[in-house]
Amino acid sequence: MGSFRLEIIIRRSTKFLRRFLRPEKTKKFLSVYRLDIKSAYDSVHIDELIYKCLQLGITGKVAKWMHHFLQERSFQIRWRNTLSDTNILFKGLPQGSVLSPILFVIFLNDFFETLDENVECSVFADDIFVYCSHHSITYIQTKIQNTMENIYKWCSYWKLAICPDKSAIIDLSKKNLTSLPRITYAGIPLTWSESIKYLGIQFAKNNQNGRILRNLRSKALKKINGLKILGYKRNGPRTKHLITIANNSILSLFYYSCPIINKFSETHLKACNVIQTTTLRIALGVPIWTPNIVLLKLAGQEIMSVKIRRLAIQFFIKQIAIHPFSPLTHTNDEFKLQIVEKDADYLRIAFQNLNCIPDHVINLPVLPHSNPNLCEIFLKEFQFQSKETPVSIIVTSFTECIQNLFPDHYIIATDGSKSHCYTSIAGLENSTIFLSYSFLKFRFHSGSISNLPSIG
Repeated sequence: MGSFRLEIIIRRSTKFLRRFLRPEKTKKFLSVYRLDIKSAYDSVHIDELIYKCLQLGITGKVAKWMHHFLQERSFQIRWRNTLSDTNILFKGLPQGSVLSPILFVIFLNDFFETLDENVECSVFADDIFVYCSHHSITYIQTKIQNTMENIYKWCSYWKLAICPDKSAIIDLSKKNLTSLPRITYAGIPLTWSESIKYLGIQFAKNNQNGRILRNLRSKALKKINGLKILGYKRNGPRTKHLITIANNSILSLFYYSCPIINKFSETHLKACNVIQTTTLRIALGVPIWTPNIVLLKLAGQEIMSVKIRRLAIQFFIKQIAIHPFSPLTHTNDEFKLQIVEKDADYLRIAFQNLNCIPDHVINLPVLPHSNPNLCEIFLKEFQFQSKETPVSIIVTSFTECIQNLFPDHYIIATDGSKSHCYTSIAGLENSTIFLSYSFLKFRFHSGSISNLPSIG
């Protein structure tokens, strides 16, 4: 998974965690409701989407292009050597398209109008979380119930469906509930859960780190069993290929969320190390009594707990570099990195070993004339994007393009890859505006590079 998605997940989970800790400090109840939209992308009706685009000011050629791009898409199903008849799709967003996440965000533009007073919401693609905190659980029950009724009306109007069976509600405060309030959606009671997953991170009332570890261990063990099948085959993959599979499919689960796993206790980190050594023994095909130091030497790796700490320190140093855009800083006027004491100690030791201070880190400049509320999207491929061009020409063309066309822009370059398996997309978030999409302006560019007409 790309680093851009990791940045977004860290940003959103940090915001959610701050709201989670705020009621804990003020001794308030905090109820969180997870919405599960049934076939979210496939349920978007094209005419309603274009209507919302027009409301946001996306008109003219871009609106027409979107309508032609989405309407009457055809598909066929191949089973062995048989190909089905051609069928037409009259609704839904294409899976794997780079534009689909943006179009879905536009479709959810007015979702926040359903929230009752003092009820908040966090949205990332089709992951929707509604939460409310207050000293009175009766107050929360009333507010959440009113919001659920508004959401039901909104979904009915825009022809979306919520799955109550897959949705859940949880209390994340440190206070004990004498009884669980009854909250319904479309007359169906919501299920109270002991934990809830937000962007791949487990949040729980008690023993959150333990739940995260159990979730990661469960995923890893399933893939370890698959690695055993590959390793025991007579004509299976080579050892170096098994190591690559182990790194990319199993160990990467822990490296991906290193800023969070770094906060584990020593006992939990040792459990992570056991998963690493078990995986490497299977990949290398060595006996179970092989010492860990020999095992790591053969695989050319360091122990997982050490690598997690190193990756976490790299992440925090990057947050220093991108200040004040980092989600871990509270103010733009004064640098103040908001991290726990354990991470602060590791970061302090790292700077001492490097014989430098945080002021030596080169910060991302803040351009006074840049508009943080304007996101420009270019639909035309540039010359340097051609893979057939020699590398030297690509580098020169890229440098000239940035200097001539985007001297005052923050550039987020992504690789859409035109893959059927995954897609990537760039975005720019303003912490005070991104959650209120009606204030976010989009400017689309199309046509040749020399003449880019804008419609905004």
